[in-house]
Amino acid sequence: MSARSKWPIGIAALFGAWMFVSAFALGMSGGHFWNDVVVGAVIAILAAYSAYTRRGSRSASGLATLLGLWGIVTPFVYAGGTTMLWSDVITGIVVAVLAGYDTYVLGTTREAEAETTQPTS
Repeated sequence: MSARSKWPIGIAALFGAWMFVSAFALGMSGGHFWNDVVVGAVIAILAAYSAYTRRGSRSASGLATLLGLWGIVTPFVYAGGTTMLWSDVITGIVVAVLAGYDTYVLGTTREAEAETTQPTS
């Protein structure tokens, strides 16, 4: 088993936590508030889980990637202020890139492991 770096998905977990906290810190309201609370908490939990497990979780990282992409779109759906817009867009980009990278690495690692464990004829 090859060692994978856990720092990218760990940073994604921190950005998910920021999305959660920013709902309170930036004074969001209504749907935008609840979206950032729920999506931020789910990103933080999924990314932390993938970072915590020894082999990582490709499905958890993949779902965090999709939620990061949703974080980019969110401020345009809810028409938040400038600070809220940039907070969500930057957080979404960072989460999507880092969680997507972790998903990719987990996929290629698992494929390489499968090739080495198959018996040769």
